[in-house]
Amino acid sequence: MEYIRYVAVLRRHALMIILLTLLGAGSSAFFSLRQHKVYRATTTLSINPAAPSQAVLYLQQMVNGGYNAMGQLASSYDAFLHLPSFSAAVTTRAGIKLTPEQITTDLVGNTPYFHINVIAGSAPAARILADMAANEFINENDNIQVSPQDKALQRQSTQMAVRVQAQIDKVMHDSDKLESQVKGDASASQQQARAALATQLSNLLTTQKALAQSGGTPVQYNTATIVAHADLPRVPISPQVRQNIIFGTAAGVAIGLLLAFLLDYLDYSLRSPEDVEAATGQLPLAVIGMIGARRAGRRPSSTQGPGRLPVTELQPLTGGAHCALTWLLARWPSQRGPWWSQACCPARGRAPRRQT
Repeated sequence: MEYIRYVAVLRRHALMIILLTLLGAGSSAFFSLRQHKVYRATTTLSINPAAPSQAVLYLQQMVNGGYNAMGQLASSYDAFLHLPSFSAAVTTRAGIKLTPEQITTDLVGNTPYFHINVIAGSAPAARILADMAANEFINENDNIQVSPQDKALQRQSTQMAVRVQAQIDKVMHDSDKLESQVKGDASASQQQARAALATQLSNLLTTQKALAQSGGTPVQYNTATIVAHADLPRVPISPQVRQNIIFGTAAGVAIGLLLAFLLDYLDYSLRSPEDVEAATGQLPLAVIGMIGARRAGRRPSSTQGPGRLPVTELQPLTGGAHCALTWLLARWPSQRGPWWSQACCPARGRAPRRQT
């Protein structure tokens, strides 16, 4: 059967297959252990593209048009993070060299969570660079979207609101103090002071309301905040020694099997009566076994097949015996007498010579 032939091929080339398997596994382990370790740290941000500023007009149009604002914003952030100027700024702040190739980003599904991944040759360096990259990105994101004029206006508005609130607190404190001094009916001066404080408080409250209304619809920007700082990576992402050894072993086995069956396909030796019949189209007359010398301490073995006599272990045929048997097979069938007379005693098939 065919599977028996396949098993015979595998047994015949088993040593080669084992050696190639060991070679694949060993070479994979050797080269994996010689590679430099690479660590990756990840900082998680929360991004908000709900109300983009006029500084990024295409995002405003995108949100109004109903497109995937989150994915588009993440793509723009990714492009910004891969700028050489950004890597240079992070390198200056962290004191550790960072290149754009070390940074990767990904958006977590349809969530507002945005990952900044940084790879480095050591675990502490990867964590420091990831956090520094996130902080630098947040600062640069604010600087890009908010113009200096907007920042000045916001600062002035904030300072004015603080001053108005301080004056309101002072007026209310003076009013409470005045009320504590009034006992019974208030005098004319006390009534005038009370009216002045009330008018001043009313004006201040009106100013505060006006400031609140002017800032009631403030310009909002694409914001990004850190929600999870990078952890210290424990296991390097490269090299993956176990995975490389598995792949190397599988490659060695595959190459060994392929080479074994290729050698068997290119081998035209006749190893069995079936091979002889397949090659010549005729049944063989006899099978000659080439059995090696008996091993030391081993008795001759014999096998008994169905309808066959026991066969004892023999020595390899010598040159003369091989020639004799070849001549015998070549002479079959013969016209000079029985085959046994021609094979054993070739001279018996002819008349003896006369002696003179």
